[in-house]
Amino acid sequence: MDDGDEAKFNDSPSHPESSSLSYHDTSQSINLQSLNGARSIAYNGACVRFAGDALLNGNPGYVFTFAACELSALGTGIGNFSLTVAGPLAFLYQKSSVLTSGYVSIHPH
Repeated sequence: MDDGDEAKFNDSPSHPESSSLSYHDTSQSINLQSLNGARSIAYNGACVRFAGDALLNGNPGYVFTFAACELSALGTGIGNFSLTVAGPLAFLYQKSSVLTSGYVSIHPH
């Protein structure tokens, strides 16, 4: 990602309970880890979107929505992502960025 953030995700429509997201934004001291798989998973062309429960900096009670698109076929780069996290006390974190390293591979099954 363009500012040193790190994300790792895996989604499985046939086994949503095995889906996972790990995300770190060091500039905002955000460490997010999904819990119990995904509540929902949707595919749209070269994009995936999934949502679930998460720990934020080790604390429960947060929900996330994560979306990623694989853009290499368009010649516009590796891909992009967006993340929204909501939680207690009206907490809201939103981030969208272009991926500058790694890969996105979308294979809906």
